Amino acid sequence: MTEFQEAERALRSAKGDFASIAQDHATLELDMEDSREFIANLGRRVSALDESVAAERSLGRLALSICPECLKPLKESDDECHCFLCKEPVGESGRTKRMAKLKNELIAQVQESNRILSEKEKTFSKLSSALHSAKNEIETTERRFEDLIHRVRSRRDAAIDDLFISRGTVETELKTLETHSRVVQLLRDAEQRVKKLRHEILDIEDRIRSSASRQDGRRYEAEQTVNKYAIELLHSDLKREEHFIVALKVAVDFERNLVSVDDRLGFSASSITFLKATAHFAIFFASLELPYFRYPKFLTNDNIEDKGMEPARSQNLQKLIVKMSKRSTVRHQIIITTSMIDDALNTEEFCIGPFYSLEHKTLEFPPSAFEDRK
Repeated sequence: MTEFQEAERALRSAKGDFASIAQDHATLELDMEDSREFIANLGRRVSALDESVAAERSLGRLALSICPECLKPLKESDDECHCFLCKEPVGESGRTKRMAKLKNELIAQVQESNRILSEKEKTFSKLSSALHSAKNEIETTERRFEDLIHRVRSRRDAAIDDLFISRGTVETELKTLETHSRVVQLLRDAEQRVKKLRHEILDIEDRIRSSASRQDGRRYEAEQTVNKYAIELLHSDLKREEHFIVALKVAVDFERNLVSVDDRLGFSASSITFLKATAHFAIFFASLELPYFRYPKFLTNDNIEDKGMEPARSQNLQKLIVKMSKRSTVRHQIIITTSMIDDALNTEEFCIGPFYSLEHKTLEFPPSAFEDRK
């Protein structure tokens, strides 16, 4: 037998010994776990027995009233010296002795099981040491076997090994190049996506600028249209406010709820009332002219003659509103409440409901309602 064959046989034997010891080691480990669980179960039974005795001392004996086999009611017995269920003679001292005997048996089983477990743990420790030694033996034998392999291989084998090494090197380089190729392709794809996204960004920016420009144009057109109607109403007002006669620009500050004429805010109370009504109606008529206005085609005004406005001025504004309304071809509705209606407008075409006065109040009660109070 050559040295190489002897080393191979020794390696095979060492692996067989290791497998046998490992199997015994694993089997004993499982057996030890079972023993520990069995001992723990015996301990629980001893504790349960003690708890049963303590419960009986505290609560007394609990007799069964139903047979556990047939579930029929058991007949009561006045004889306490016999078992209530099987009718066999039994005494208090005999029951106590049996309980003590059962507990002693359980304790003896626990002690014996602990002794056996201790022996198993010793054996397990020896097997662990043997397993470690067998593992070291395998490693030593493998190193000796590999050393012999390297020493006995022929030049042809060495050349073949070198070719395998070269093949592995070439395959590694090929995989590296393939990886680089995929990375390059990913970079090209990413570059194309970047170009596409840049074009999309430019397109979106152009659309944003176009929308902003269109919006600015619409804003300017809307402001000019509102200003056109407002200036028309101011210029058509009775000559009560000199700044209204020469007005060029009406501006509305929605945040502060202010209306200015050529950057002027201070006017008389009646002129301010007229100016606010002018702003409301100018926005309304501009919405009728410009279709993109997001404004309802409905307006109601119950404050058209507040702050001491004279009847002639209020009636002039009423006629101007009717005139502008008739000019529009868009369907719309305007509701105005006034106590100074112009005679020309006091017709069924424009008015709905009765006209209220001191003699004809909005709330009228029959005379009988006041007679009942007397």
